[in-house]
Amino acid sequence: MPKPYSIDLRERVLQGILDGLKYAQVAERFAVSVSFVSKLLTQWREAGTVEPAKFGGHKTSTLAPHEATVRELLAAEPDLTLAELRQRLQARAILTSRSTLARFLQALGITRKKRRNGRPSR
Repeated sequence: MPKPYSIDLRERVLQGILDGLKYAQVAERFAVSVSFVSKLLTQWREAGTVEPAKFGGHKTSTLAPHEATVRELLAAEPDLTLAELRQRLQARAILTSRSTLARFLQALGITRKKRRNGRPSR
């Protein structure tokens, strides 16, 4: 992934626009794209800064607000499979995919592996 443009360059691009130059002129002068000039000006108007936004970051699960509901369902029926748990959530108007549900349970440290009765194998 490419590095963001420096703050110095961003400030010079913004100053070019504020001085009355057209987007294309500023883009050519500083060897950036016209879309960068446009987006930078929009960012400056909306956020008041020309600093680049942070890359990436952790996104919270769409199920995070429903953690209590998931735990409640599993406490009531500990043997639910992922498919059954997903159906119970859908009945409560909580729509999610099986893979999202599996990742959410893994993040909570809840396993769905069923254990056989009897002595464990070596």
